Amino acid sequence: MTRALLAAAALLAGCASAGTADRAPPVLPAAYAAAPAGQAPADWWRARLADPALARLIDAGLRDAPDLAVAAARVEQARAQLAGAGSERAPSIGASASVARSRTSPAEFGFGSGGGPGGAPVIDRERTVYRTGLDAAWDLDLFGRLRASARAAGARVDAATADAEAVQLALVTDIARNYVAARAADARAAVARENLVASNDLLSITRARAGAGLVPGIDVSRAESLAAEAAATIGPLEAERAARVATLSTLTGRAPAEIAPLVAGTALPDFGPLPATGLPGDLLRRRPDLAAAERRLAAADAETAAAVAARLPSLSITATLGLVATALGDLFTDDALATSASAGLAGPLVDFGRNRARVAESRARAAEALADYRGTAFRAFAEVETQLALAAGRAAQVRELERLVAASRDASALALIRYRRGLADFLGVLDAQRTLNRNRDALIAAQAARLDAEAALFRAVGGDVPAT
Repeated sequence: MTRALLAAAALLAGCASAGTADRAPPVLPAAYAAAPAGQAPADWWRARLADPALARLIDAGLRDAPDLAVAAARVEQARAQLAGAGSERAPSIGASASVARSRTSPAEFGFGSGGGPGGAPVIDRERTVYRTGLDAAWDLDLFGRLRASARAAGARVDAATADAEAVQLALVTDIARNYVAARAADARAAVARENLVASNDLLSITRARAGAGLVPGIDVSRAESLAAEAAATIGPLEAERAARVATLSTLTGRAPAEIAPLVAGTALPDFGPLPATGLPGDLLRRRPDLAAAERRLAAADAETAAAVAARLPSLSITATLGLVATALGDLFTDDALATSASAGLAGPLVDFGRNRARVAESRARAAEALADYRGTAFRAFAEVETQLALAAGRAAQVRELERLVAASRDASALALIRYRRGLADFLGVLDAQRTLNRNRDALIAAQAARLDAEAALFRAVGGDVPAT
């Protein structure tokens, strides 16, 4: 009989673990379409970061960013839930003490007010009972429900920790991108001011030549329009810089007055040559959002096992050790000692499908977590491919614009020389100068876009990971 019960218990325990089979990781393509060959370095970002001001902003953000504080609080919540789940497997012990006084009517027992035969009292009508003791209970977790819940809570801690790492990665990337954008706005504004100075110089020359009757008066109006165009671009660029400073203030938890000196300057940071990005399969190890998705899947599987086990009987042991007396002075005597111990097996018999519905819900959540994990993996691969293409395209654009600016500068200088010598009209000078202004601005914007794409690529490949 005992063997039969043990066999039945083993069979039921096997049923309780159903639905928690290991899930194979997503199979990503073998390689990226275009990427630097080799393994991605662990210090993908830090090895290329040679800008002290940007490094200071990133350090400030990692210390004081509000978003990181929120993520850290979520990790602590998950750890507290894990501690709670673990404590459920341990016995619970409680202490109690009470005093109860009661008065009983003899009529409850069929006697009159005079008592029993001959008037003898049959009961104590008034009683005081003193009790104190310890109560203990322990769920033996016969089919692993509590163990599965603890595994789920542990996986949730891992997921919350990975989510915090993802927030940190996003924070570093966003600080870098806004820093680049602020510097680019400064650089473009500086170019606009240089263009304004050159346009005003050209305006002075044109006015002098018009006053001498060498050129028509309309050339003065054209020169004035060129100067006005240069002046009109400065305001929006200053507003763009102010907006980026405000965003950096939010990201780092620092006042804008502290941020402004760090982003001041027209030199864009140099990230150095683009490093290797590794293979697509490395994303499963490097990217924290993928690690979080995998741990959420593990938690969902464990929660499914717990839901299955909840449909099976639970075996618990309870014990009581106490002292009971009707007089306070007798409470700590040998006669006052009272003990009890019991073991109970309890389980659902007819619940009209409630537990079955909970199991189905848990399995559906596990299926959702699996689909989310796979979807996150392929989105990660697509992000790397996209940012690789953008970074390469932006780099090629910068090279072409550098040649174009050099050619535009020569053309503008030549047009001005020809105009001063009377060999060309002012329209040629105006067109050459506008082309140079436009190309210089486009070059800085393209340089900023290249750096932005590389920062986004840093995030896409998973940032910096500890060396293994």
